[in-house]
Amino acid sequence: RVIQMSMCAKLPRVTTRKEFMDYLSDAINPPKREDDGAGRIRELKSYIIESDAEIQREFKTRDMLFEVKDTGLEKMKILQASGSDANISSEMFLDISDARFLVLHTNELSETVERITRELVGDLHHLFDHAWFHTQFLEQQTRKDGNRFNGLGVDYTNKYLDEDDMDSRIDDLKLYMTGSLAERIQELVGRDSDIRRRMAYNRVRVMRGNGDTQNFVQADIHNNGHFSVKNGKSIQDHLYLIDTAMNDYSEIMKTIEDNRIGPREVEDRTLVEGSPCTFEFPNPIGNIQRFIHNFFCSKQPFKMWGMKTKIKEDYFKIMAVDLHTGSPMDFEIANDMMRVYLFKGSCGNTILRLLTNLQMYFDSEVRCHQVM
Repeated sequence: RVIQMSMCAKLPRVTTRKEFMDYLSDAINPPKREDDGAGRIRELKSYIIESDAEIQREFKTRDMLFEVKDTGLEKMKILQASGSDANISSEMFLDISDARFLVLHTNELSETVERITRELVGDLHHLFDHAWFHTQFLEQQTRKDGNRFNGLGVDYTNKYLDEDDMDSRIDDLKLYMTGSLAERIQELVGRDSDIRRRMAYNRVRVMRGNGDTQNFVQADIHNNGHFSVKNGKSIQDHLYLIDTAMNDYSEIMKTIEDNRIGPREVEDRTLVEGSPCTFEFPNPIGNIQRFIHNFFCSKQPFKMWGMKTKIKEDYFKIMAVDLHTGSPMDFEIANDMMRVYLFKGSCGNTILRLLTNLQMYFDSEVRCHQVM
C-alpha cells in the first residue's frame, strides 16, 4: 500500500519544558483559524495511549504512516501522522515519560485526532490500546481533592439482544448534561432500576481551580482516556487531571497484573499462583449464545476471538485470544457471571477494556471485583 505524504502544520521544536508549557498555554484557548472552514476553535486535547512495546521511530498502519521525531526534551517527542487521505496530516506532541502510558497533546480538530487514535489502537500489528475508564473510575476522578463534578455524558447501546425478542428490548440511552444541577439530576435518574442499567458514562465534566479564568480548567474526561479542555486556561490543572487519572489507572493495572495466573518456583517446586478476574452480571444474560458470539467475533471494541465449549446448559468455557497483544486467555461464562483467566505475560489493560465496554454495550451495572 502506497501512503501519500501531505504537508501539515509544523509544531515548534521545543528545547525546554517552559517552551512546551508555553505551547500548551497558546493551545488551550487558540484563535480561530482560516483553514478550519467555519472558523472553529480548536480545543486543547490530550489522549492516553497504552503501549505494550517500545514505540518505533517509523511505523505504518493500514492507512497511515507515523514518524516519531525528536525535540530538545528527552521525553518529549513529536508524532507525525500522514494518511493517503490528503485531509489527514498532523503533528502532535508525544510525552513518553511513562513508556507504558504515552500521552498525546494537540489542538487539532477532534475528528482528525479521533481518526488518528482509532488507526493507532485498531491496527493489529502494533500493541497500542486506549486507556479504558469505566463508569466508577470516571466518578472517582470527579471526587478527587480540588475537583468538582460539573456534568456527564451517557451513550448506552445494547448490542447483545436477540433481534426477535422485542419484548425484552432495552432501549438505547444518550444523555449529556452540564452545570450546577447536573449532580442532582444524576441522583434522580439513578433511582430508577431501568435507567441505572443504561447509565454507563462515556464522559464526565470536571472543574478544577479557583474559578479565575487563568487559574482553573473545565475539562471533559472521556472513557477512552481522552481529556478535552472546555473552559479556563490553567495548564497546570489540565496536566494534573491527566497525571492523577494515569496514576490511578496504573495502580489498577498493577493489581490486575500482579494476580495473573502462572508458575512460580519455590524451593525446587513449581507452584501455580494467581486468580481469575470475576465479572458479575446483576441482570443475567438473556441469550448467552448470542452474547458469546458477539463478544468473541474479533471486532472492536472487545477485540477478542475464541472457541467455545459447552460445559452444561448456559455454562460455557472459551479458549480465547486477545487481539491487542495476541495473548491467550481463558473464559468461563454463565448467565450471571464471567471469569477471565489472565496468564503471565498478558496485558492487564484487557480487563479494563472488557469492563468499560460491557458497561457501555451490555449493562452499566456489570462489576469486576479485581478492579473496584
